[in-house]
Amino acid sequence: MKQATCRTTRPREAGFSLIELLVTIGIMSILLAAGLPAMLKHTGTIKLKKATDEVVGTLKLARQRAVATSSSVVVQFDLEDANFYVFDDLNENGVRDDGETMAGPYGIPNGIALAEVGFASDRVTFGPRGSASESQAVVLRNAGSNAQRVDVIAASGLIYVSEIYRLSG
Repeated sequence: MKQATCRTTRPREAGFSLIELLVTIGIMSILLAAGLPAMLKHTGTIKLKKATDEVVGTLKLARQRAVATSSSVVVQFDLEDANFYVFDDLNENGVRDDGETMAGPYGIPNGIALAEVGFASDRVTFGPRGSASESQAVVLRNAGSNAQRVDVIAASGLIYVSEIYRLSG
C-alpha cells in the first residue's frame, strides 16, 4: 500500500505585491506631473480673484459707510507696500488726521500686485451721497500676467469689475 503524502498548500496572502505597488505609484506620479502646471496656473487666477474681491468689498463698504454716516470716507492705496486702508475724512481734506477712524491696512496677497491705481494721489473719496471723487480704476495682476480691473464711477459711486484678462507685453 502506498502511503499518501500530505501536501499543504499555503493560501495566497491578501494584499498587493511590491511590483503592483510600484507600478501604481509610478502611474500616479506621471498623472500628478502632467496636471501640476495647470493646477498652479489655476491657483494664481484664484488668488487674483480673491484679492480683487477684497478690494471691491472694501470700496463698497467705504461707499456704504459714507452714505450711512453722511460724511466723506477715503480708500487710500499704497503701491509701494501693496496695501490699502480706509478712513473717515471728517474735515474733508483727503488726509487722515488725528481723531479720524481708520481701518486697515489690508494687504494684497503675495503673488498679486497693484498694477495701476488711476486715482489722483492713489485714493478715492466717497461723499455723503455715495458719489466718488473721480471715475478711475484699480488694476490688480498676478505673476502670470493675468489682470482684473475695478472701475469706480464718479457720479454714482458704483463699482464694476472686469473679467480676468491677459496683460500684453
